[in-house]
Amino acid sequence: MTGELPKNWQKEKHSEITEGRQSELLQEFAIAINAQASAYDLVWELVNQVNKLLNYEDCVLYLYDKDKESLIQMAAYGEKKVNKKNIIEPIRIEPGEGIVGRVFLSGMGRVIGDTSLDGNYIIDDRFRLSEISIPILINDEVIGVIDSEYPTQNYYTNNDLTILCEVAKLFAAKMKTF
Repeated sequence: MTGELPKNWQKEKHSEITEGRQSELLQEFAIAINAQASAYDLVWELVNQVNKLLNYEDCVLYLYDKDKESLIQMAAYGEKKVNKKNIIEPIRIEPGEGIVGRVFLSGMGRVIGDTSLDGNYIIDDRFRLSEISIPILINDEVIGVIDSEYPTQNYYTNNDLTILCEVAKLFAAKMKTF
């Protein structure tokens, strides 16, 4: 034994989140989100906390730009991130385009277990098999989308959907204060 964790350690750990642990995680998200003094800091804190607390390796936050009529990558964690607060070649997604654009239009979160079977999947920095996208709503209007991808199939669970929907609500409530 070399002291290394098994390859599927993160998936096992992350898929076994109990209801009590969900409450703890949401409390940690709330503290981190509410501590932010600007919308700019808030978007970056959100993606960092999603990856830290949920053991993800990728997270992108899109906000809708009404002037450009598209979703713009505002913050990212993972390969899209150059340094503390810069994104490599941020992309724009039209409403209805890709999984993110469809979630934006529908206002409903989605978990995709195998993106290779979904004709709406858009490859950004590299191909990944699992994706979860959650809308962010303020006053019943979708203002953005939290999106995460993972290299293996069926990574995201109903736990992830539940937690990220609550995180999106916390984020929206804080955004209303700016």
